[in-house]
Amino acid sequence: MQQRSFSIFLGIIIRSFFQFLAFGLILFEFSPSLWAQKHGNVWYFGKNAGIDFSSGSPQVLFDGVIDNFEGVASISDYNGNLLFYTDGMTIYNRTHQPMVNGTGLNGHPSSTQSGVIVPLPNNDTRYIVFTVDYAYSDGDLYYSVVDMTQAGGMGAVVTKNVFLQSNSTEKISAVRHLNHIDVWVVIHERESNEFKSYLVTSSGVSSTVKSSFAGQIINNGVQGCLKFSTDGRYLGMATYHERRVEVFNFNPGTGDVSFHSVYSFPDATYGVEFSGDSHFLYASVSYDLKQIYQINLQLKTRTLIASTGMAPGCLQMGPDGKIYVARYNRPDVVSRYLGVINNPNEEGTACNYVDESLYLGATRGSLMGLPTFIQSYFVPAITLNGTNSCLEDAVHFSANLFGNLQQNHDWVLWNFGDPLSTDNTSDILNPQHRFSAPGNYTVTFKISSGGSELEASVEVEIYPMPQTTLPDTLKLCEGGDATLFAGESGFNYLWNNGLTSPAINVSIPGKYWVRKTSEFGCLASDTANVVTIPGPEIDLPGSYTICPDSLLIVSAGNDQFEYLWNDMLTSSTRTITDPGTYFVKKTDTFGCHSEHRFSVDYFYVPDLFIGADTMLCSPEGIDLSASGFATYRWQDGTNVSVYHVDNPGIYSLVALTADQCSATDSVEVFMCCEFSMKIPNVFTPNYDGVNDTFKPVLHDAGRYKMTIANRWGAILFETNDPEEGWDGYFLNERCPAGVYFVVFDIERCTREGRFTFVKTYGSVTLLY
Repeated sequence: MQQRSFSIFLGIIIRSFFQFLAFGLILFEFSPSLWAQKHGNVWYFGKNAGIDFSSGSPQVLFDGVIDNFEGVASISDYNGNLLFYTDGMTIYNRTHQPMVNGTGLNGHPSSTQSGVIVPLPNNDTRYIVFTVDYAYSDGDLYYSVVDMTQAGGMGAVVTKNVFLQSNSTEKISAVRHLNHIDVWVVIHERESNEFKSYLVTSSGVSSTVKSSFAGQIINNGVQGCLKFSTDGRYLGMATYHERRVEVFNFNPGTGDVSFHSVYSFPDATYGVEFSGDSHFLYASVSYDLKQIYQINLQLKTRTLIASTGMAPGCLQMGPDGKIYVARYNRPDVVSRYLGVINNPNEEGTACNYVDESLYLGATRGSLMGLPTFIQSYFVPAITLNGTNSCLEDAVHFSANLFGNLQQNHDWVLWNFGDPLSTDNTSDILNPQHRFSAPGNYTVTFKISSGGSELEASVEVEIYPMPQTTLPDTLKLCEGGDATLFAGESGFNYLWNNGLTSPAINVSIPGKYWVRKTSEFGCLASDTANVVTIPGPEIDLPGSYTICPDSLLIVSAGNDQFEYLWNDMLTSSTRTITDPGTYFVKKTDTFGCHSEHRFSVDYFYVPDLFIGADTMLCSPEGIDLSASGFATYRWQDGTNVSVYHVDNPGIYSLVALTADQCSATDSVEVFMCCEFSMKIPNVFTPNYDGVNDTFKPVLHDAGRYKMTIANRWGAILFETNDPEEGWDGYFLNERCPAGVYFVVFDIERCTREGRFTFVKTYGSVTLLY
């Protein structure tokens, strides 16, 4: 499971302030870092600008007298009250007046870090002020000594401009020794890759100097900041015109410097500062460009986090754990704002850089520099470590106690802010706790040492566990599939078959498990047992054979199931009359179904033909016959394949195959007949009783029509009665003698015993 660790800068609440005053010397001896965290509370820099962190957040000051383009330094007492500050040339006391003998120091207004102030270890009143010259000089390094008991407590410089070396760059930084008492002051030489570490002890600046050779040789990179991480493990260096930032490992016990990593940039590098947890180093890039980068010390990568409105200069950690960014424009344009990296411990743009964050006043502002401090000032007396964790995991807490506080404390007490749990408190230094519910918790740590109580707190977030929705058992229809759904999108999923989607399709029985991981790394697992259910039985054969014109009734089951046939019928039983392929789907109440396909064919039935309708002309009669069948049955019940006919009539036969399929046929037998027609060609309608009307002489004729027309086609007479003749009249008037046209439409009998219509044309002569 992934967890995000963090260390939180803490405000220290001193419960028994007066007890602290009484026992201060004793406590100071074993743990100076516990009480000396407010030395960096008051800053003066730039164009008469100043800020004070004593309230916990920076308050703008309007009494500063420094007007300096680059490096400055300041120092406050144990309680955060201003003692003095300097631009490397003049030291100003807390009333903003030049300190007695405080002018003429050998720093320079254009030195990146013109000085740093180091309290003499185990001495409340003496301070050593280191100064470095600027790039276009010999690079001399000096120190002067301030005694705060002088000038009525305003302080005086009692030793001035003690030469240490030449050939120094504009870079200087300081950090506490591993013993938490002494202080290392480190510089870098020009045209070399040599670091020199000066140790300040209670006796003063040691004459023994530790040299280390690491990284690249500096040629044009004299400008740019040098900065320790607050824990003293790393040293970061900007090389300005050489456009790189180098990171080094530092041994606070020996003063040794060794190479860690190097990073190139697209423009000049100037300011550097580490995050409080030493995971990141921030760098300002400013000459033509205006950028701030974050360097990941573990991954050794750099990321652009901001492009600024004005050129970013020096970067400096504040007592509140934020990093403050000087802003200016070349050559000397003042910015009324400081930029702020609000969350330096967060990766990428989550560090939350705000460009115009802290307003410095209408007549005061930032230039290129910010004060240089002993970086250990910004390490709290106590840091608490915890982890944002998942609900089901125990959270491990630890308290890092600086100095000898680890061995010299009376008791500790943790309160996890979780009243619903059964173990909401612990009295061990590094406990663990399992929280009762997801949410944000304020975990409080108290420690008692020498009669004083300190309290600190850390925020932890407990993430909810992912919820899965797999059923214990998933019933799956045999041959079918279903979807296992483990939850919504936004999580990472891993199934036992390697798939990574929120849902998977399953068709094979067995156990399926899924691991669901939230964006916070919280993991939940679940398992579903997939079992198969057979579809309902369909008790039907694969094929049927039926007689043509017969009915087949099939049943796929009872009515407690649902049915769907290929022709969309939905009943359990159906009637089939035609051959073909049939399909039925049977579904039970669970939704499982079976399918069955069967064919229907006809038995073979020969054609039955006992003859066409015929004439009975011979006195011997005729025979009607059939073949190809197993049995025969005529209209009178006779069971023969050959049937003798002596009389006209309709004769029918039902024949059965061996499969009991039937065929029928019938025939009509007529008596034999012969059609004849005689047509007169003259008639004389003179009423003498002979040929007075015109009509044909017919034999064996059926339906009949006679039509008579004159030569112009006018119809004079029509009749359907064979016995009715034309008397030569039309509309009760005699027609003139002459030739008239006749058309006969007659249904006549053929020798085959059938009737057919015949049209006959002729003419007749009318005489009187």
